[in-house]
Amino acid sequence: MQLDASAPAVSTITLSRSSPNQTNLAAANPPSAPPSRRWPRDWPSQQQLLERQHGRLEDLLNSLIAEARTMGPLATAIGVPWDALDCRRLQRALGLHLRLEERWLAHWDCLDAGHRASHRLARTAAHRAGPCIGDSDANPTSYLKWLHGLREWFLVHRDGADAIAYSRADHAYRQQQP
Repeated sequence: MQLDASAPAVSTITLSRSSPNQTNLAAANPPSAPPSRRWPRDWPSQQQLLERQHGRLEDLLNSLIAEARTMGPLATAIGVPWDALDCRRLQRALGLHLRLEERWLAHWDCLDAGHRASHRLARTAAHRAGPCIGDSDANPTSYLKWLHGLREWFLVHRDGADAIAYSRADHAYRQQQP
């Protein structure tokens, strides 16, 4: 019997007693075992996942901008701290996406130094937002400018460096196919 090294081995051992002095070991699969989640290994699936993340990040940026426009003045008036506006979630999502994209593009040998530097700049800018680092004196206008700047970077990067790198990865993937 040959085992696939990439396949997860899911098995649990349950102990049951059929009599007071006897222990029975039985291999069993748990009835409600969660499905195995694996990262895709082929570029088309990786690209599809990255594009879905792009869409979610863009939606999150747009909703934070809309929230800042409508709730910002109200939050300032009633004294709600600016970090209550969920920019930390944006920072985490952006950071995770950039790391995953870098890993996969590097795997396909399509991540150049400029692309990596652009990601580093975005990470730095994303983590410098006053509201996100607990700066309760952050100006609502500067927060909105920060969100707009991040969205502008994201859209330009997605249509520029990402589009080029994704095209190269697609070409590299197709070259590997028989």
